[in-house]
Amino acid sequence: MKIVNLKNEVIFESNSKTIKDCVEKAVFDRVDLSEANLSEADLSDANLFKAVLVGANLSEANLFRADLVGADLVGADLSDANISEVDFSGADLSGVKLSKMQIPEFLKALKISVE
Repeated sequence: MKIVNLKNEVIFESNSKTIKDCVEKAVFDRVDLSEANLSEADLSDANLFKAVLVGANLSEANLFRADLVGADLVGADLSDANISEVDFSGADLSGVKLSKMQIPEFLKALKISVE
């Protein structure tokens, strides 16, 4: 399995059978996944603790219950991604891109209530 960047260059490769396993291995190995193209990837329940995903394309990815604690997501594209129950504690979310429909779920993930 390979992870490519937005220029379609391989930035990580492993014998993993799923993209989730490949991404988790890359994160465990402290690989910089900045500008990774993970659009539509199934990363549900993934352990992405302290992942470096600056400018990554996570649009339409399934991040349900993913652990993104302490992750660097500056400028990442989360448009139309499933961000239900994601733990963003301590993550840098500066400049992330979201679709309007995701805003309530995003605020919930950040434990922000709007009256």
